Amino acid sequence: MKEVSKCPTCNSEKLMRLKEYSFTFPGDDIKNHLMDANYTRLWIFFEKILKVRENFSFFIILCKNCGYIFLNPRFTENEMNVKYQTINELKSVKYRLGKIPEFNLEKRAHRVYKLIKKYYKHESIDKPKILDYGGASGYVLSNFIDEFECAILDYQKWDLNVNIKYLGKTLQDLNESEKFNIILVLHTLEHVINPKEFIQSVITHLTEHGIIYVEIPLGCFYEWENFKNPITHINFFSEESIYKCLDVCGLNVLHLKTSVQWVTHGRMLCLNIIGTKKLSENAVPISRILSTKAQMSKMNTYYYYLLMLVSQISQFNLKKIKNFIKNLK
Repeated sequence: MKEVSKCPTCNSEKLMRLKEYSFTFPGDDIKNHLMDANYTRLWIFFEKILKVRENFSFFIILCKNCGYIFLNPRFTENEMNVKYQTINELKSVKYRLGKIPEFNLEKRAHRVYKLIKKYYKHESIDKPKILDYGGASGYVLSNFIDEFECAILDYQKWDLNVNIKYLGKTLQDLNESEKFNIILVLHTLEHVINPKEFIQSVITHLTEHGIIYVEIPLGCFYEWENFKNPITHINFFSEESIYKCLDVCGLNVLHLKTSVQWVTHGRMLCLNIIGTKKLSENAVPISRILSTKAQMSKMNTYYYYLLMLVSQISQFNLKKIKNFIKNLK
């Protein structure tokens, strides 16, 4: 791990500590705690990455220049590889999903498909190519199969539809010349060591007229203040910080929205952003986006809680409402 003194996105030294978290080794009973993601990740951190069992502290940092909130110190690429290798060996993700399967997947897949179709203008080819980075079982691509050549990169290999090709774990498994018309990065950017470098690497595989769609939690709203383990989400975005991240990568933003939406096991506040290399008169101006400060403000915090509550009520699921209210206490 390495403590950084400059923002990984904009290189500014105007950094402010928001909060300190100290973590403790959870215990040796990993086999009986595979359902507990926080226990599992803390065990991996201490046992496989840190390799000592002494308490360890992290800071949540805000860049006052670009609004990016991140965990410090930062992990190395080798440490992240150890994380994913151990998750694969434990089969903890597949174990949890086997016990509590994702549901309403069609709803999420349809939402993504509808948004992409709105912004992707077909290039002059018979069957465009779409890549889902971190696409897991491939369900998000279900609506694209008839119109697109579909492919996935993911640290774990899942049982995929015969029309979806598994290309490997990371971008290093792709041929340098391989290009895609659409690249999906859904709930992945919050996990990576350096979001700017990651996006820059991803878009080397994007065609000149293609689009990249990034979907991430609104981390600046709630998550950074309720941090459970240090190796799951390490980046906490706002509209401002994700916009500026894509901007420094040379992308023009066609769409940016904060909304409550279905992910895998329920609804959550997310950021949706679409970028392209091509200049566009329809690009979203920075004047229209919400700053990190605004999205962290108490007024917006109450508004977002209200949105979440209304969203739960709209599902007429009393159990979810009770759990939601309980979690607010």
